[in-house]
Amino acid sequence: MFIYPRSPGTVELTIEDFKLPDAPLAKAVILVSDISKLILKTPRSLIEQGDQMNVHLIAYDSQGIEFDADQYPLMTFAIETEMTGVRR
Repeated sequence: MFIYPRSPGTVELTIEDFKLPDAPLAKAVILVSDISKLILKTPRSLIEQGDQMNVHLIAYDSQGIEFDADQYPLMTFAIETEMTGVRR
């Protein structure tokens, strides 16, 4: 079964096993949220043209909780850069 959210918010999902009527209900609270806060961590603040560096990204939901690691591959990020005009 797949559940597709229609809008941001919280939903409680309850699962009942009809073939085992005495089995306890399974419940899960699910938050559907856009990224509310994004933090980028880099080893340095400047990078030379043509060089590269790793950027560590941390995304938080609307309740201030970091997204689980398995959610990051489902997200799309794009980084734009700009030249500062610094000359040597």
